Amino acid sequence: MNLDEYCFGLGQILANLLSLESVLRVFLSNQEAASGTPSGRQGAAQFTIGQSVVVDAFTNYDTLGQLIDRFNTLIAPVAPTKLVI
Repeated sequence: MNLDEYCFGLGQILANLLSLESVLRVFLSNQEAASGTPSGRQGAAQFTIGQSVVVDAFTNYDTLGQLIDRFNTLIAPVAPTKLVI
């Protein structure tokens, strides 16, 4: 493996992890909205410099691991089904 292949592979992994984080934040934010929790998603044009926003799934500093843990607590475990061929 040369340096170019290594850097390309590393970039792919990073992009996949960032995509996973984005999808989890969207899901968790939608769950918060469904439960009636106040949300900070209002559109950037409505804010002025220095204004505070509501802390929610989009604006908190949770790590990817924390987001995954929150997702796993919301989703009920599903028993594997038997594959019939």
